[in-house]
Amino acid sequence: MNLKKALIEDGFFIEDGHYYKGSSFDAELFLREVVEHESPYRTHLKIINELDDFKLLKNKHIPNKYVYQFYVKEPFLRIDESYDIYFKSLECLKGIVSER
Repeated sequence: MNLKKALIEDGFFIEDGHYYKGSSFDAELFLREVVEHESPYRTHLKIINELDDFKLLKNKHIPNKYVYQFYVKEPFLRIDESYDIYFKSLECLKGIVSER
């Protein structure tokens, strides 16, 4: 959650599959298409908050699905189709994801 807060403070718009704080995860909201250059309020960066939400998405057929798993000590899950990316600090991670 520190990452999401820091990115939002830096002007990023994050989609996480929740319409509002306290709402249930909505897979369709999370999976909606990104609208490029038409809306300043849409993003390419989507963050899954809970492993249960990820498991729900993992069972869906999603074209062009890429999973980037960022971790400090070790990856949370063993996922064949993921890119596991180690980072030392929040500033390092912000630098990685802010490369647009």
